[in-house]
Amino acid sequence: MSSHAIHSDHEMKKDELKQQHTSITSSTTPLYTVTPIQPFGAKITGIDLSTAQISNALIESIRADIHKHELIIFKHQSPNNNFIVPPSKRLEIAQKLGTIISSHYHHPNAPHRDIFRVSNDAKKGCLNVGRTGWHLDGSFLPKPYNFSMMHIISAPKPGYGQTAFISSRLAVEQVLQKHSQLEELNGVLHRLYFVGTSPNHAIHPVIYPHPVTKKPTMLLHLGMTSAFIEVYDAFKHLAIDEAIKLHQQKDGDKKVLKVYDSAQTQQMLNKLASFIDICKQNGLQSCSWSKAGCLTEFSSDPKNKTALYESGFI
Repeated sequence: MSSHAIHSDHEMKKDELKQQHTSITSSTTPLYTVTPIQPFGAKITGIDLSTAQISNALIESIRADIHKHELIIFKHQSPNNNFIVPPSKRLEIAQKLGTIISSHYHHPNAPHRDIFRVSNDAKKGCLNVGRTGWHLDGSFLPKPYNFSMMHIISAPKPGYGQTAFISSRLAVEQVLQKHSQLEELNGVLHRLYFVGTSPNHAIHPVIYPHPVTKKPTMLLHLGMTSAFIEVYDAFKHLAIDEAIKLHQQKDGDKKVLKVYDSAQTQQMLNKLASFIDICKQNGLQSCSWSKAGCLTEFSSDPKNKTALYESGFI
């Protein structure tokens, strides 16, 4: 989910108008209008979250649209409050979407402990957040976030410090599975697990079916990976803890799995970075704000004007 106020509007193209649909309640009362955007995601208009009643119907509609479009952007929010949705309203939405996870640093200027305040100005927010590489939010945790909710307080100007997104589903379906030069990598990634950094050392499959949509999803962090575990074909049907246990029982039998050393881990990270570059070359990158199964690359250029956003994780 995402909130982002664009500096200037533009007239919608005819094909965009045809793609518009309205999320409705059971009484057919419109909640908001959804306009799909390319290469993925959707723009939400016709609702102001700062004044709207956060009903169960609205939450379920938002949840469904996140799963359908992977990234949703609420436009023109809170015009009567300097385009800032009150923190209490954002927390209300997040609490109804799920359980808020506050695993982040707390900046003294954050309006609430459950809101992560990020900036390129140390006086206004936490610095250098998410700039170590493409990643899924919360991948360092044993149970990563279901959603990330971001509210842009001050957006960087075009070309400086945008946060970019790639649909992990499209990355798998349109690039990894279709490009012949990635055939070997495709085979490895489907039996590969990444191990996060200290203190959690969380272990997650790199590719897995999304728990709701069942479509392929990636989970990785190019800047916070300590190792990879490759489970061999004969044992890839096992849960990772079972495979590790069997590996230990066999006294490190290499026929069960392989734990990558530092050099092998870096080589795989380089291959993943190259794969993401191919995704970008194939037009899969979107410079917007949000997440639901999206790889993310944050950038807050210190030379840019103040960039500031507040996010919550669910």
